[in-house]
Amino acid sequence: MDTLLKQTIHQLIDKCEDIHQLTHIKLLLESARTATSVVQEPAIQYGTPTINQVQREVASLVDEEHDIDFLNNIKNELDPDFVDNFENLSPENREDLLELIEEPFGKDCITHEAFLKTMARWDTK
Repeated sequence: MDTLLKQTIHQLIDKCEDIHQLTHIKLLLESARTATSVVQEPAIQYGTPTINQVQREVASLVDEEHDIDFLNNIKNELDPDFVDNFENLSPENREDLLELIEEPFGKDCITHEAFLKTMARWDTK
């Protein structure tokens, strides 16, 4: 799965002609890498990079990344066909979704013992 996702991202990188978008992706990848690493490489670059240079740098950073969720976010950032459905929701549906996200974990759960007790009522053995 990791390899297929990275291949998809590489294809999107190769198709991307927007150097600003690629630079943004590069900064995201670099910040994720330096946030978890003690050793940091200098960020000094002289001259204006070409689109091909930035594409290669982004592709290299993608190869080093192992967080699947983060890579999926990168893929969505690069994919021109990706639609953020949250923005298309009505205000009421958006509010409902945000409330669900904020609900405490296990809010509507019952204990295993309560489940067994409930199931025992329907047991027809």
